[in-house]
Amino acid sequence: MTIVQKRLAVDLPVLALLGMFLAIPATVSADVRPAEEGNRQQMANRLEQFKKATLELRREADTVAAYKLNPQLHWKTHGDSLTLLKEHVNDLGKSLAELENEKAVGNESHQMAIESARPHLEEVAQNLTRAFHLLNNDRNSVRGPEYVETVGDLYLHADLMYEKLDTILDYDNASERLENMNFQPASNLER
Repeated sequence: MTIVQKRLAVDLPVLALLGMFLAIPATVSADVRPAEEGNRQQMANRLEQFKKATLELRREADTVAAYKLNPQLHWKTHGDSLTLLKEHVNDLGKSLAELENEKAVGNESHQMAIESARPHLEEVAQNLTRAFHLLNNDRNSVRGPEYVETVGDLYLHADLMYEKLDTILDYDNASERLENMNFQPASNLER
């Protein structure tokens, strides 16, 4: 037996064994990927629903902020709108807590979207609490600069939360569409 034949006799079983080990993870990951992909798609769908709810919050916050243009509005109108905002904030808080608990399932963009929402939702809640406090202490405060500033800040954070979510999720969707197009880098194309 030559040296090459001896080497092949030793290397072939090793290569066959190595090939089996390399094939096992591919089989396992092929079985796991559809489940992972399904979880990511569920996360993407939940984030889209969260974004829609954030849009509703922003619309209602915009309505309350626009009340400053009509100083004749009754304080109860403000109170009713603040109560509706409170319901939106509570619902979003519950949804965000669930998303945060499952954040690891999402991709990097999903995680970024979830993390970006928390500070703005907290600011909306703080401004909402402050607006309720002002209204409860003095019904005429709805015409005052402190109340107007508070509901303006409430709208600002609702708007920022929505815009960040919308931008991050749009980017994620565009990245996924681009990836699915199977483009080759320009350097790989023949000229």
